[in-house]
Amino acid sequence: MKTQVEEINRNIYDIKNKDEYDFKIKKGLTSEIINEISNQKNDPDWMREFRQKALEVYGNLELPTWGPDLSELNMDEIATYVRPKSKMTGNWDEVPEDIKNTFDKLRNSRSRKKKLSRSRSSI
Repeated sequence: MKTQVEEINRNIYDIKNKDEYDFKIKKGLTSEIINEISNQKNDPDWMREFRQKALEVYGNLELPTWGPDLSELNMDEIATYVRPKSKMTGNWDEVPEDIKNTFDKLRNSRSRKKKLSRSRSSI
């Protein structure tokens, strides 16, 4: 059993597709950026207010003392909203090929892990 992140083979999970988007908010997490996100999403007033209140709560939080060290987390370097170029669809035939390929890769790696775990338990 692997217990350390460094021991995990990330090749099966680190699948990267081309970064295509219709809109990407500028980096940072400010009241102005929250308002722009609400504008982009056509939020009703109650949602805009909820987002602003959440930002206020977030701003008053201390970093957790449990879990990984987050002291180097810099929200000024993170774009918190990206609208993908592809449209949302409920039809698999309309899903872009690169996304379908990602699903196939993830599905195959999960399937292989299940097969390996079954073979190990039968030894």
